[in-house]
Amino acid sequence: MPESIESSTKSVTIMAQPSAENNLFAQEDIWHNKIAERAFAYYQDRGSVDGYDWADWVAAESELLKSIALEIRESEDSYIVSAEVPGFSAKELEIQLDGTRMLIHGAKFSDQSTEGATERTSKPIYRLIEFSFPIAADGSRAQAEDGILQVTLPKSKEQSVSPAATD
Repeated sequence: MPESIESSTKSVTIMAQPSAENNLFAQEDIWHNKIAERAFAYYQDRGSVDGYDWADWVAAESELLKSIALEIRESEDSYIVSAEVPGFSAKELEIQLDGTRMLIHGAKFSDQSTEGATERTSKPIYRLIEFSFPIAADGSRAQAEDGILQVTLPKSKEQSVSPAATD
């Protein structure tokens, strides 16, 4: 069941245990495969020269997904995740929580016109953060304002290890 703060128009929906049709975690393998295919195309375009695996992966990922800067801070009673999401409104962002993982997803469509034709393009955000402890939606909140998404995840007494961000 999605949770959101209704009092602010800048609130972002946090969804815990999403249903199968709304589960963005299920897209993880799809995105991984898309990036791998594009990275392999870079490798082939370069004449199959070895040694550029990481560069090919980063180039492919940045071509398909919008890169976002991320900061994770720890306070006495919570973890605060801040992400730069310029150009995205709160309505275009979604947070999903599942066990030890938090997913930030954003989809933005823009119209591009050239010689009488209009083309819609999209460069989504898909950022997965894995924590070393279970996270719960209870008491979690998220807001987006001025290109910054801030997600607050309350701590339980057992949580003492800091999280690690992954791509």
